[in-house]
Amino acid sequence: MIRTILILFILSLSGCKNKTESLEVVDRNMKAENDSLRKKIEDDKSYWFFNKMESQKNTIIEDSLRQRVELIPLKPTLGGKMEFGKIEIISENWLIADYSDGHVEGTSIWKYKVVENGKIEFFLLNSVEP
Repeated sequence: MIRTILILFILSLSGCKNKTESLEVVDRNMKAENDSLRKKIEDDKSYWFFNKMESQKNTIIEDSLRQRVELIPLKPTLGGKMEFGKIEIISENWLIADYSDGHVEGTSIWKYKVVENGKIEFFLLNSVEP
């Protein structure tokens, strides 16, 4: 009887060792997968899209465009007023924006540049009106 208990005790200890080794393997695999995913996220950052950390500069550019509704290539209809909706800075030179008056809408790409006096000039490149 004591011999049986001793054998079961030894077997249980060896089972714990295997479980500990298994957990160590799982931990190593999870760390490797985490590192792999982190690298993939870094690699997937788009070459074309502007650094979001430049948010203050982006805000100035967006605000400047929002104040220039006369640049919208569509005329308002039915007494509406054209306004910019979403504006996305896509590079240090280009942005894309949508606009609407509640009746008609469109999307355009503009080239922009900051001139000497700090003003921002916008040049319409292309538009899509659905």
